Amino acid sequence: NPNKPDFILKPNSSLTTVDFNPKETNQILAGCHNVQICIFDLRKGNHAVEQSLIEFSHRASVRNALWLQTKTGTEFFSASSDGKIYWWDTKKMNKPVDQLILDLDKKERSQYASAITKLEYDSSI
Repeated sequence: NPNKPDFILKPNSSLTTVDFNPKETNQILAGCHNVQICIFDLRKGNHAVEQSLIEFSHRASVRNALWLQTKTGTEFFSASSDGKIYWWDTKKMNKPVDQLILDLDKKERSQYASAITKLEYDSSI
């Protein structure tokens, strides 16, 4: 029935982006308006099973998040209007593995970073 949802997620904050894990199809990656990243597992209910700590999350709402095509299926990127791209691994959700600051002057200064609204990733490169 197209008028009745199969599943309803219940995040702590409104979601700004979602992406299904291509390797673990029951996992949904979600970026939140409150700056956090959440992982939902449809087998375990409608609340997030993992989420980033606010102190290690973006400084503005998450605009895009996407799973990476890796052997483990646990890595993903997130991007925000704070001008940062974070590289995450679900095995270590306490903080990002690495970050890229989009500063067009190439000095990687957060205060001059340009907002990011969309990410794409090509694993063949």
